[in-house]
Amino acid sequence: MNTEDEPLEIDLFHARYTFSDRARIEKQILDIYGKHAGRQGRILVATQVVEQSLDLDFDLLVSQIAPIEFLMQRMGRLWRHDRINTELSPRSTRIKQPTFITLLPDQPISSWKTHYQGSGFVYRNIRVLYRTNQYLNKNSKLTFPDCYRDAIEYVHNEQAYTEEPEELLSLFESYQQEQDGSAYTAKMYSVLDSKPLNDVDPRCALLTREGEMTATVVLLNEQGELWHGGDYQEQQDRELSTVAIAKKHAKGKQDPDLYCVKAIVNHDINYSELGVFLPLKNE
Repeated sequence: MNTEDEPLEIDLFHARYTFSDRARIEKQILDIYGKHAGRQGRILVATQVVEQSLDLDFDLLVSQIAPIEFLMQRMGRLWRHDRINTELSPRSTRIKQPTFITLLPDQPISSWKTHYQGSGFVYRNIRVLYRTNQYLNKNSKLTFPDCYRDAIEYVHNEQAYTEEPEELLSLFESYQQEQDGSAYTAKMYSVLDSKPLNDVDPRCALLTREGEMTATVVLLNEQGELWHGGDYQEQQDRELSTVAIAKKHAKGKQDPDLYCVKAIVNHDINYSELGVFLPLKNE
């Protein structure tokens, strides 16, 4: 374990790496924070990707507020494996019990639209965030699996509660309309004319969790070659250098034949500003 005088290593993990980089980084994260990892003082900063099927095991977890089901998924990465009297590396002696910290706003409410800051932007359903906030305040202790049904039913009940601010109902109705519009748009792209689409049709654009259209961007170096090497005309080679980002951030030259955007790293797009950190070529 690190002593108080030693700096902690910090790792970053998110979903906007190229396919090649994400596979490499995901393996590194599993090696460092997985079941069989040697336990060293270290911090992982991550997005929602840690909720997915990765066998990660943390001693302490701090999360921004999210809908209750996502918080529960993250809790599943806390003290995931028994490390007492086993062949697994022991936990930190400084942390005596599983500790999950949810960050909640402590400022007076000036606007519900901005009250939950980044979480409100990501999840958009402000009423669900408010109810999650309320549920956590009312239940200082969660007992699994007994609390699952109660929590989900409370947070996602479609009927407004009498004690809820009226503005939350208006925001929820706007959210539902937005979701209906996103679903309709997605359906238009995927089943236009009721004809099946192949995997390179531009109408097969990816969707983010909340329905925002994304673009397929192929990264190139300054010589116009694929970032991770290979033949640009080969789909499997292109995929290794591909990243999916919101259309509004996609810069570069549209390829009309392959329905993707060709972007030169550090010329067309500064990916570090979007949270995409590309490794040095000699790593």
